[in-house]
Amino acid sequence: MFKKVVNVIEVLALIAALGFAIALFTNGSGSGTGTASGAYGNTKGPRTGQQIYQASCAVCHGQDGEGGIGPELGGGAVVESFPDEADQIVVVTNGRGAMPSFGRTLSTQEIEAVVAYTRKDLG
Repeated sequence: MFKKVVNVIEVLALIAALGFAIALFTNGSGSGTGTASGAYGNTKGPRTGQQIYQASCAVCHGQDGEGGIGPELGGGAVVESFPDEADQIVVVTNGRGAMPSFGRTLSTQEIEAVVAYTRKDLG
């Protein structure tokens, strides 16, 4: 009986991992240049934190930061998890656990903008 439960849990974990990988690839990262065109749309000028969040983060963290594949960010959860904004910037830049690194696909300014958005506007 215990072995069957473990097998079911393994299958569910595999399905979740595959779903996460599919979500990452279907979200698209464009050319990886961190510019305001490509997979993120043909907007002119710098993208806002909200635009970056919707394009790169919402698939895992939810449209309003309610969580999903990734943890909840809204309602002050992100500030509670990262009282120091610099720590959150490091995680977004380098990734952690199941969260991918965005240091190669987003500029420093874009990372700072999306972190500010999650702390102030999703808060």
